[in-house]
Amino acid sequence: MGQPLAPHLTVNDPRPALPRNPIGSQIIIGLLLAFLAVKVVDLQVTRAQEMVEASEQNRLRRVRIPPPRGGIFDRHGAVLATNEAAYAIGILSPPDKPPSGAYLKQLCGLLGVDEGTLLFRFETERSYPYEPAILVPDADAGLVTRVAEAGLDELVIISMPRRVYPRGETLCHVLGYIDEVRPEELSPRYRMGDLIGRRGLEAVYEAELSGMPGVRFVEVNALERRIGASSHTTPPASGNHLILAIDLELQQMAEELLATLTYTKPYDWPDDEPWVEPEPGLRGSIILMDVRTGEVYALATRPGYDPNRVGVRADKEYWNQILANPEKPLLARAYQSTYPPGSTFKLVDATAGLMMGKVASDVAPDPAKVEKEKGGPSSYMDQPCGGVFYLGDTSFRCWGQIGHGRLPLSEALGWSCNVYFYQLGLRIGIEGIEEYGRLYGLDEVTGIDLPHERAGKLPSLERLRERWGSNWPRGQICNNAIGQGDVLVSPLELLEMYAAVANGGTLLAPRVVRRIIAPDGSRLRDVPRAVRRELGLPGWVRETLIQGMRNVLKRFGVNPHDLCGKTGTSENPHGEPHAWFCGFAPSHDPRVAVVIMIENGGFGESYIRYAKRLVGYVLNEGLTERAAISCLDFEAVKLARRLSGGGR
Repeated sequence: MGQPLAPHLTVNDPRPALPRNPIGSQIIIGLLLAFLAVKVVDLQVTRAQEMVEASEQNRLRRVRIPPPRGGIFDRHGAVLATNEAAYAIGILSPPDKPPSGAYLKQLCGLLGVDEGTLLFRFETERSYPYEPAILVPDADAGLVTRVAEAGLDELVIISMPRRVYPRGETLCHVLGYIDEVRPEELSPRYRMGDLIGRRGLEAVYEAELSGMPGVRFVEVNALERRIGASSHTTPPASGNHLILAIDLELQQMAEELLATLTYTKPYDWPDDEPWVEPEPGLRGSIILMDVRTGEVYALATRPGYDPNRVGVRADKEYWNQILANPEKPLLARAYQSTYPPGSTFKLVDATAGLMMGKVASDVAPDPAKVEKEKGGPSSYMDQPCGGVFYLGDTSFRCWGQIGHGRLPLSEALGWSCNVYFYQLGLRIGIEGIEEYGRLYGLDEVTGIDLPHERAGKLPSLERLRERWGSNWPRGQICNNAIGQGDVLVSPLELLEMYAAVANGGTLLAPRVVRRIIAPDGSRLRDVPRAVRRELGLPGWVRETLIQGMRNVLKRFGVNPHDLCGKTGTSENPHGEPHAWFCGFAPSHDPRVAVVIMIENGGFGESYIRYAKRLVGYVLNEGLTERAAISCLDFEAVKLARRLSGGGR
């Protein structure tokens, strides 16, 4: 064994020597520990909720529960729009993990969807990455059963109530339909795949009908496979219900008339007049309204469409047929189309002439004036009607070939004498026609609670000068005075004008919805009567107009409900003339107004008997006295309908 080292010998140690003052190291270690402590506090206290949510997001997937839309009912509780149980099929896989290979083929075979459609929906049909993508938006019962039996953990069955319109085409232009939201409509409230109202009441009352969506959570593992359902579920809140002023039976009566009427040959046409036998079913509209409240009892437009086959459940072939149809079934002619009003416009001339002092009343003279003593105008025009009126070298014919002779104002209205109103139009001028047409609101929307209403147009000096120059022909006044030329109105605008005469001069905004009901059946609010303006129509002017409209009906047989009104025939360069009838009843105590407008329908006289029938229903059924259902009635109606198996 070797000898031990001597005590005085030393060995060089390669390790660095420790600092003699350890304070610097202690400071560094202390700073590191302090940083770690702050980080722990930040993670466990300050950001605790964020960490919990991140953890939950990793293991939970949100499944939105669409809310049931509120129902739509007629004034008696008949169902017009409701919901039925329906389902969608979604997949839980995140956006960066699309199905592929054999699994993709398996999904396509199970769901009955081609690969391109399935992958497109996988990429687009979700609003957030951790929500399921909707692969089949409208799954039938058979598919739901097959998916449930397949046992594929990634697939989820989502309840999505389906909108149903049990009356088919009836009221389609009033109700509208629903469709999926478009990209530009996305918001915190609406996500991809949500439904939104299109057209009609579904669009206007979207905020009331739509409700609020709920949410449930599905627990998944690291492989995105479903392992259970979370108890964290927020149920959806149903939308509110709408009670309409519409009477379903009256609406169906009006629509049936439009579907079965034909163009009737006028009684005074000569036998050798060219004639084409029409087919049943005319384009046009029929509207009935309470003249005191503006409640719309019926609003029928033809042709129509089936809202069950468009929108979210679109039948592509059917939809393409609608779009290609030259008769434009999507167009709500009652308030989205304008036409020359023909002789129904003569009430504007009469009002202007009386108010401007250009003609006297033969029924109820202005109590502030005595025309004969002051040498004022009479109720007669300068030239009697001999079937034609000459203005310079231009002749303007009356519809009556032999003429009407010398008539006062109320009789001229009753016979709708064109020669009389050519002369009255020249007295009041284009300015008077425009001013009093505007007084009646014929160049503005009525404010009905339906979308995309179209306003009419009235003649003006500016428009005449733009077209003809400063020396525009005075004959244009004659054309406009009988509702031709530059005058265009919608059926609803014209109905509003006649209703204002009926109620004493109050121009009302028509309303289709009468009451809004909560999901539990309790009343939320009534839609109030809305006054657009007061016309300041003197009583003697109103009485003169009404007597003129009474005179119209004297020529058309029995009139049990004291209907008064005005017919109109407006020339149409594209075919047979358009036909009008506007009026109200009873004339001594007006309660309901009616307008019938038939495209290419010939002469307005042909439709008076139908106006009598419709007005008779309203008055006989007491619609002008009977309120819409109350909240308590609503519950009773639902119970009775369930017990009876549906229907009204």
